[in-house]
Amino acid sequence: MLISNPVDGAGNRLALGNASQELLTILQNGRVGIGTSAPGQNLAVVGSTLLNGNANILGNLVVSGGNVGIGTVSVISGNAVAVYGGNLLIADRKSTRLNSS
Repeated sequence: MLISNPVDGAGNRLALGNASQELLTILQNGRVGIGTSAPGQNLAVVGSTLLNGNANILGNLVVSGGNVGIGTVSVISGNAVAVYGGNLLIADRKSTRLNSS
């Protein structure tokens, strides 16, 4: 494991990684990147992510260009959202269409 302060013109980031790549980057403004050396948000993760426990979201959840599986690891092709073993509540949307199978 290498710890470095890469030369980026200002020396304002801390990087952890190996000889071939940065794995974790912390910028001077507090942004953290995992799998990226240029995080554009407070936490940016490039690659697959596993959350084992609760994920509390106090704001909007935005999914762009992919499918969402809740209670499953596979979403049937053509479905944007799949929920198994639980409930899905959609409120305040006029164009909601639910199909059951």
